Amino acid sequence: SKSSTFLLLLLVIPFLGEMDAVLRLWLRDVPPQVALFCTVMLINAVLNQLSTGLKSAVQATGQIKRYQAVVGTTVMLIVPLAYSMLHYGYEVHHILMASTGLELLSLLLRLLICRSVAGIGVSLFFKAVFLKVVLVSLMPMLAVYSIQHTLDASLLRMAFTVASSSLLLLLGIYFFGLNSLEREQLSAMIKKIKIKYLT
Repeated sequence: SKSSTFLLLLLVIPFLGEMDAVLRLWLRDVPPQVALFCTVMLINAVLNQLSTGLKSAVQATGQIKRYQAVVGTTVMLIVPLAYSMLHYGYEVHHILMASTGLELLSLLLRLLICRSVAGIGVSLFFKAVFLKVVLVSLMPMLAVYSIQHTLDASLLRMAFTVASSSLLLLLGIYFFGLNSLEREQLSAMIKKIKIKYLT
């Protein structure tokens, strides 16, 4: 789940910085709050991706019924919750925030079920996966934020945002996101690719 989340971040972080520009290129006339909706959906996708390995661990034990029932019910709660919030006059952005809250809750429930079924500790997951993903994301997100507040919106800024955030993210993944064994495996893989295609 850590590796797949890193790959997803390569797409998500540049999009988060240039969401308005991308939507204008795609839709021309962008409806209100579409950028916010897309931003929340991307964040939720990252949160969901963090736990993909947990589902595989539970499936390996053959005790998937409780996992599916609890997590599926939690995710589906957004439907009655959104209806109730709209009924009581809440804005769309409040519902989007609630969906992110439910995604975080489902991640926590996945961890608790996985601990009881597969013996994977919550603290181990946070140290080995969650904290590393957060650490790797910090520098690219700060870079994107700085670029947005320094340069005017343009295709050049978009290209600079994508290039700088991707480079910082790749460096962060290599030096902070991977352990020594994973770095050795990655280096060996790169060497094989070089030998196969460049020699």
